[in-house]
Amino acid sequence: MAEIPSLLATYQRLFKARPLFWSGVVVTYAAIIFTTFAYLEARKTEQSQQRLMLLEEQLEELRHQRNEQGVTNSHRERPGFMRDLSFNENWVNDDTKTNVARLLDYAAFAIQKADFRRAERLYAEAETAQTTFVVPYNLARLHYLEGDLKGTAIYLENVIALDTGARYPELRLYLGVVQYELGQTAESRKSLQLFIDRTLADKKAD
Repeated sequence: MAEIPSLLATYQRLFKARPLFWSGVVVTYAAIIFTTFAYLEARKTEQSQQRLMLLEEQLEELRHQRNEQGVTNSHRERPGFMRDLSFNENWVNDDTKTNVARLLDYAAFAIQKADFRRAERLYAEAETAQTTFVVPYNLARLHYLEGDLKGTAIYLENVIALDTGARYPELRLYLGVVQYELGQTAESRKSLQLFIDRTLADKKAD
């Protein structure tokens, strides 16, 4: 630690001897740092815009394919695009966790049998146990299978409202896709941008 005061004293003597030179050095370094950060931020924005444009192009291509195939609003003929997500739930107790898991299993079985009304009743019962991520998310998936895009968007928005830490960026992606299918272009672009920004931030953190 004794070297630090000595080092500072050396810097002070150098600065006093050639103040203009060292002031220029400081300003130059500051400019380099500022330029570097500005460049990195610009690159981040450029990557974000490129990914957003790619997503929108893919969604537009998908919509054209569906139009050519004469696909109607009903989505029952194909599987939903929203994959299973593993949520970190804050369970009230083990009994509640077990009960909700049981109801979700029954609902999944009902969906396999195309008994969507029973699945919805089971999800509604699970909702009364406690607030969770998994129940509104599965309700969103169910409504998508039924061809109810507005209902899908509502339940996705509900689960996103719970995700205050943005731990599940896929939710914004799925909402953006559904909003695009609804013709809500501006809302879709906003949701997709949030998804891209979060995934880029996660990669930067890694």
